[in-house]
Amino acid sequence: MVMSILVFGQTGQEQAWRGWLPLNSTEISDWIAGAVAELVAGQDGDGGWPCRTGDVSNTEATSLAVLAIAAMQPASTALAAGIAFVRSLQRTDGAFSISAECPDYSWTTPLAALTLARHGEADAASLAVQPLLTAPVFALSPVPTDLYGYDTSIPGWPWTAGDYSFVEPTSLAAVFLKQQ
Repeated sequence: MVMSILVFGQTGQEQAWRGWLPLNSTEISDWIAGAVAELVAGQDGDGGWPCRTGDVSNTEATSLAVLAIAAMQPASTALAAGIAFVRSLQRTDGAFSISAECPDYSWTTPLAALTLARHGEADAASLAVQPLLTAPVFALSPVPTDLYGYDTSIPGWPWTAGDYSFVEPTSLAAVFLKQQ
């Protein structure tokens, strides 16, 4: 089997096009192993991952890193610290904040809860159900399409408390709640 992977290189804040790499199954495995090793190496001392090197660890990047590493290297020692980091950002109401610096309710609640549920933390994950079901959603009606360019009256989950719904947090909340 031959597969192509689109590869970007990163220099500072700029991404440089490197092109499509045709890969066979051995090359794919090697590429994935290298990517996972790089991901593990990017773990911060607090157990979490930032979106970019030098930034503060956050729930989103850490949850995604834990899910990816667990899929490829389920025995990785990086997982326990990542899971502990995610759990440390769970608020007393069961929701999750995006980071320690921003303790407010965050759209990362369903992503973090999914991550914990998949890693033996079902009790902590189940605490996220209530805040998801009671999160206020702002809706504009009638919709000023010239202001936003999309229908803000559709119910769902917001990026932040009191905001209107977006696809990503709504999709993650639906998947998480379906699995409860």
